[in-house]
Order: sequence, then structure tokens, then C-alpha cells
Amino acid sequence: MSQASEIEEVAAVWVMRREEPDWSLEDEARLQAWLALDPRHKVTFWELEHSWSQVGRLRSGSVRRWPLAAAAVLLAASLVFMVAGPVPWSLSAQTYRTDKGGRQTTPLKDGSKLDLDTATLVRAKIGAERREVWLEAGQVYFDVAHDATRPFVVHAGPKTITVLGTKFSVRRDGERVEVAVVEGRVRVDGAIALPGDIMLSEGERTRLSLNAPQKVANDLAWRDGMLAFDHATLAEAAAEFNRYNQRQLVVEGASTAAMQVSGRFRADEPEAFGRIMNEVFHLALRQEEDKIVISASPR
Repeated sequence: MSQASEIEEVAAVWVMRREEPDWSLEDEARLQAWLALDPRHKVTFWELEHSWSQVGRLRSGSVRRWPLAAAAVLLAASLVFMVAGPVPWSLSAQTYRTDKGGRQTTPLKDGSKLDLDTATLVRAKIGAERREVWLEAGQVYFDVAHDATRPFVVHAGPKTITVLGTKFSVRRDGERVEVAVVEGRVRVDGAIALPGDIMLSEGERTRLSLNAPQKVANDLAWRDGMLAFDHATLAEAAAEFNRYNQRQLVVEGASTAAMQVSGRFRADEPEAFGRIMNEVFHLALRQEEDKIVISASPR
């Protein structure tokens, strides 16, 4: 059995098990732990759950005794909807994702547009009364079509961002969420952010950086395939490059990692960045098959 088939079978069991009357908080915790293991778990679970909810609760037998039958029923339900026709767009949730180094522009049914950065997973549901997006990982630039009757809500970890129509980006790294406003205004769990503002949340702590248009512009350089740094440490710059590339930058030595760097660089050229560090800062550069090591030059 392929890994994808195994994931489908387990997801199918979870979908059906969740409908049982004895579903408990412990069961929910175990489900959430399984979903958090791999983004593919979430995507498969959402797709099967959606198909199952549309065809009705056609349960047959015990979930614990018949996991393969559960998977077969749910996968058949998906095929039924594929043959019978798509679910109305106002009811369906669409999943979009990019791999490491990838970028993607996605139009939504309401006229809004999403620009997905590297290694991003997002789910969007456009309804008659509400427009919602769930950002599971990565970074998205939102160009939201104005609609006073339907708020546009972005769920990113512990934070909820609500707008009517504006341009902004949201980046999520686990529980760390950063919102940068380009145009209009957004509400982040009650706090208002205006153009040029950056709101950063780490756990329950949230801080707002007012009037930082250059920082916002730097944060959005990825839309042009660039990375922009303004007195970032070399460790921070390397971490950003590593989000986009299989070949990783490794900085050796605390003093070297703390060095500051400014400028704009192509996100897909860590080798060029390494050469600049060698030529400008006279740092040692060691090329290896899967990494580029930057360190202080020997005296």
C-alpha cells in the first residue's frame, strides 16, 4: 500500500469515528495530533470530511472493525460528486499549496487574489455571508475584493484577521504570526492596523510596529523573487534563504552569525549570497553537496 493510500485510510477512519456519539475530548486531541504530523494528513482529512458531509452520514458497521470499508465508502463518495458535478462554489473549501521554492497566484471566486510564497498551505472557503481562509503554514499576500456585506476572515494559528477589502500579507511560522498592511485597514483580534503597520504575534504576546512602510516593502520582496534585509543578522538572512532552497546555508560561529547584512538578493541564489559574504566581509566559504558553510576566515 502506498503512503498516500495509508493516509487516506486513516483519514477515512477519523472522519467516520468523529460522527460516533461517544466521540470525546481525548479523541479530538488524538485527531489533532495526527493532523499536525503532516500537512498531507490535513488536506486528505478535509477533502474526505467535505465529501462525507455532502453525501450524508452513510455509516455501515463499526468503524473500529471496518477501516477499509470506511475508506472505500468515503472515496466512493468523492467519486460520486466528481461524476455528478462539482459542489457549488459557495459551499466548497479549496486547498492550495506550494512546495519549497515555489510561488503561486490564485484567484478566488469573489474576485480576491492570493499570492502564495514558498512552502505554503492554505484553505479558502467563500460563502454567501462570509469569506474565510485558513493559513496553516507559510506566507500569503492578500488582495481582497471589497464587499461590505461579507467580511474576509483569515485564521492563522492563534490569530484572526478580519477585513472588508484591502491588501496585506500574513506569515505564519508555527504559533508565530506576522501581519503587514499595504493598503486599507485590518483588524487583528480587535486591534486595528493601518498601511505601513506590522503586527507581530508570538504566543499571546502581540506588538504593533507603527509607520514602517520600508519594513513592509522588504517583507514583500519575495513577490519579486527577492529577499530584502535591513541590518538583519547573518543567521536571520541564512534562515530566510533556507526557506526557499534545498541547498542550505549554514553559519558557523556566534560572532559570524551575529554580523549584520543589508541589501536585496535573489531568493533562489544562496551561492551568490555566499560569494558576496566572502568578497565583502572576507568570510570563509565552504561548498558542500547539500549546504554552503559560511564561517570566519582563519587568521
